[in-house]
Amino acid sequence: MKRIITLLSLMFSLFAAAQENSDAGYMYVYRSGKAVERIAISEVDSICFTAPVLCCEAVDLGLPSGLKWASCNIGADAPEEYGSYFAWGETVEKEVYTWETYKLSNGTENVMTKYCTNAAYGATDNRMVLEPEDDAAHVAWGDGWRMPTVPEQEELLEKCKWTWTSLNGVNGYRIVGPNGNSIFMPATGFYFDGDLYSDGTYGYYWTSSLREYNSYYGCYMYFYQGIKDWYYYQRYYGFAVRPVRE
Repeated sequence: MKRIITLLSLMFSLFAAAQENSDAGYMYVYRSGKAVERIAISEVDSICFTAPVLCCEAVDLGLPSGLKWASCNIGADAPEEYGSYFAWGETVEKEVYTWETYKLSNGTENVMTKYCTNAAYGATDNRMVLEPEDDAAHVAWGDGWRMPTVPEQEELLEKCKWTWTSLNGVNGYRIVGPNGNSIFMPATGFYFDGDLYSDGTYGYYWTSSLREYNSYYGCYMYFYQGIKDWYYYQRYYGFAVRPVRE
């Protein structure tokens, strides 16, 4: 505890010192005596000197690809918890989900600033899959975790047995793989503007894949009792994320 207090005191001292020079408002990460990263203090919500401790595990479902699925969502401490909600390509939660608050556009569906294949919807860069810095699973957990692609969600939909059920009072699907191992995915609902909708009835989970022509759409998996599939929707909506790893 004494070490933590000392480190925090040091950080606060550095913040205060920063306010006295031309680089006020920024903190720096140093390696071997050289600054390797410059971060705006306003963007820092916490500082941790150890790797995050995860309660979730990688579950081998016996899928043909060998891909493993996490046992819970990003931000959850148990399989039945909804966890965190993210806009497509964003890595932090927020209070309001609209085009105006979406970081990868200029406030409208016609001006994407990243991940765009059609000039009618913004600056084209022809990126079709989220890069690691924009992947909520990779940013939150690291160590090989990432968001699934559409083909990987299709494999989960087609190669596993899905049973609508409840876990500790939460509705969702128990998904059993070819080898008999299973995961539970809760019906998370979604965030629009500042409100949560359809939780307990529908599940919405982002992929890392962009809709090719309509670049303001991200692809996602959805389900409700008796139905499961994938589709695409406007990128600013807040959906859950279930990570995967090799």
